[in-house]
Formats: sequence, structure tokens, C-alpha cells
Amino acid sequence: MQLTKTLDEQARFDFVSGLMKYNSTGIGKSMTEYFLDNESKIKPDEPVIESIGAFMNDAPIYKFGAFFELNNHALMFETVLDILEKRR
Repeated sequence: MQLTKTLDEQARFDFVSGLMKYNSTGIGKSMTEYFLDNESKIKPDEPVIESIGAFMNDAPIYKFGAFFELNNHALMFETVLDILEKRR
């Protein structure tokens, strides 16, 4: 469905889309670097997911990335729903 957006709506949509991209390319890259720097903490006697989770879940970059992503998705839905609501 193609919507014609006002300049303000397009700007808001572009801003939120840019945040989502930054989350992948900026914060995601930092999380990857953190993982690679701490890969030696993977315990061979534990299941891989649990072992990785043990050090990643406490990482400040992971906590920030998860917070950023959650709020960014909420902002994207809010933005899209606001645009759709105005067209109803």
C-alpha cells in the first residue's frame, strides 16, 4: 500500500528508519566486536547458546542495543499508525 505522506510525516519516517539502520550498522557492529573480544568465555561443556548468553546478557552494549531496538520499533509503529490514522 503506497501512501502519500506530508513532508513532516516523511521526515519523521526517514528519521526512525535511520535509527533502525544505525541500530544494525552501529550498535550491531559494536555488539559483534564485543562478542569477538569475549569469545574465549564460551564454555565448551555448556550448550553454546547458554554459554554465549551468560556473558552477552550482562554486556552494557547488549543491554543498550536491546533497549534501543525495543524503543525504536515502538517509535516506528507509532509513526506508521499516526500516518494511517490521519488517512482514516
